[in-house]
Amino acid sequence: IPDSVTRIGTSAFRDCSSLTSITIPESVTRIGNSAFRDCSSLTSITIPDSVTNIGNYAFYGTGYYNDESNWEDDVLYIGNHCIEAKGTISGSYTIKDGTICIADYAFYWCNNLTRITIPDSVTSIGDCAFYNCTNLTSITIPGSVTSIGSEAFSGCSSLTSITIPDGVTSIGDDAFRNCTSLTSITIPDSVTSIGDYAFGGCTGLTSITIPDSVTSIGGYAIGYFYNRSTGKDETIEGFIIYGTPGTAAEDYAKANGITFVAVEESPTEEPTTTKPTTQVSAELIVKDTDSGIAVAEDEKIASIDAVDNKGLTVEQIKAKLGNESVAFVNKDGEALADDALVGTGCIVRVLDKDGSVLSTYTVLVPMDVNGDGKITAQDARIALRAAAQLEALEGVFRQAADPDGNNTVTATDARKILRTAARLDLYPAI
Repeated sequence: IPDSVTRIGTSAFRDCSSLTSITIPESVTRIGNSAFRDCSSLTSITIPDSVTNIGNYAFYGTGYYNDESNWEDDVLYIGNHCIEAKGTISGSYTIKDGTICIADYAFYWCNNLTRITIPDSVTSIGDCAFYNCTNLTSITIPGSVTSIGSEAFSGCSSLTSITIPDGVTSIGDDAFRNCTSLTSITIPDSVTSIGDYAFGGCTGLTSITIPDSVTSIGGYAIGYFYNRSTGKDETIEGFIIYGTPGTAAEDYAKANGITFVAVEESPTEEPTTTKPTTQVSAELIVKDTDSGIAVAEDEKIASIDAVDNKGLTVEQIKAKLGNESVAFVNKDGEALADDALVGTGCIVRVLDKDGSVLSTYTVLVPMDVNGDGKITAQDARIALRAAAQLEALEGVFRQAADPDGNNTVTATDARKILRTAARLDLYPAI
């Protein structure tokens, strides 16, 4: 194939049963669907790193595909490209380091896959790459990725949160459609377009922050779900879009009848203060026994930072304290596992050497309003509802929603929480 070719089209060499080898030049960037399908004698294939998109069934039925020795743990690679995984793949899987492209449909319907690790070498994730991986709960997209294809994660109904890396410029049509457990999504400033239905059907999302860089938002992209009883796409009740006035975010919200909340622009200069590294309050402190945990004795509150906004686990807090004589239970009175996040409303029990309870304190994680130990847009939404008297907050939950400490929850508090969640503000000194 000469260097003048930039794309190999759909079914271009399909059923060329006598073809034994193929070398694709570096000028080619895309290989279409079924391009070499059923080339049963094709056993030697060279694909350059310039290829960033490989279509569905591109090498299906080739001699290379049919040779079981070419499959690594039920995943087929050709050079630095991940072509396809068998539907039998299950549990956690790490894509081979050096892989640059995850092909279209690569992990299609691998519904026993629970976790995927993508190396920093990957630059593109193809269309439907993880379509309907219904048990996939965790995925980290590395900063090297610049392209996420249409329906790439559509139907991943167990996926709870995802961060799109800087460098991605567009989110394809239906990319996260029907990810019903998704409660948190971070969109970087590099994104300029969001496709049709990109987050449609994400009923676990109650809000989203859209950066100014986004200039195009497709139909039913955000804040919608398909109501089977009415047969129509309808807005998610109470959904909030945060963004800058006059941008595509506000235009989309107004056009679709979705609540829009303005977020102040980020500061033009870096703050001169540094992010605190301590995990507990510095006011009215007493140290109970030798635990080292800091508490406000008169209120019986233990104040713990959500470090880096992502929270601290029981195990991490014990390590910081250097003492195992502390027990943690959640707001419902259930013991927390070592890997559980400690959030607002949890109970800390300081124990003596015999395991008897010396003191009990209620945890306050400033700005963690929902008690999950993290600071997210969901916390800002609850604070905003409380400010509008649509939701009642009591005790430490009200304190968490009041970062300025004036004993009144206002829209300013909600904005502060949102800016902290979006890393626009430093975590406040407490």
